[in-house]
Amino acid sequence: MNCNTCGAQIPEGSQVCPNCGNPVTPVVNATPVQQTPVNNGQPMGAPVDGSAFNYVPQQEPLGMKWANFLGYFVLWVGALINLVSGIAFLTGSVYSTVGVSAEDVYSYFSALKPIDTIAGVLTLGTAVVGVMAAISIIKRKANAGKLVCALYALNFALSLIYALLVTVMTSIPGFTSSTIIQLLVSVVMFFVNRYYFNNRANVFVN
Repeated sequence: MNCNTCGAQIPEGSQVCPNCGNPVTPVVNATPVQQTPVNNGQPMGAPVDGSAFNYVPQQEPLGMKWANFLGYFVLWVGALINLVSGIAFLTGSVYSTVGVSAEDVYSYFSALKPIDTIAGVLTLGTAVVGVMAAISIIKRKANAGKLVCALYALNFALSLIYALLVTVMTSIPGFTSSTIIQLLVSVVMFFVNRYYFNNRANVFVN
């Protein structure tokens, strides 16, 4: 055997090298460990069950641009418009846009005043619903879609009933072009948002 330090030949079993005087560390013959090659976590040659080759594609997250557009802009603007409209109905200033005073209108059509008052209160209510819907979208609440759909359903019902009452009580056509456009927009927005939020029920869960 050889000394670990100076490399000199020394007798077998020596604990100290007679040449350099350093302790001799016995050399242990290490037996190589045979390793089994693996493939995808399974030993080579083992039966392949196919699980190593199964690929599950990651589902892309659904777009939230429309929800953010509603929650941060559209519903707030709509709530502001409904707030102004509600006040206009309650104060009678809604008729100033056509150059007629509320006193003149109510003197001819006295039944319009309570109708305008009710319409004003309900319009203010839709403004509140719009704010609630916007906050629910921002906070990803589970009832966000229901509130949005309820808002447009209320807008549709309020516009339709008011136009019918005006037509019946005053013989003045209540279904103006702006009223018809508002009704169509409410219907479209109702179904679009119903479909949109139903497909994102796993996002609005708070």
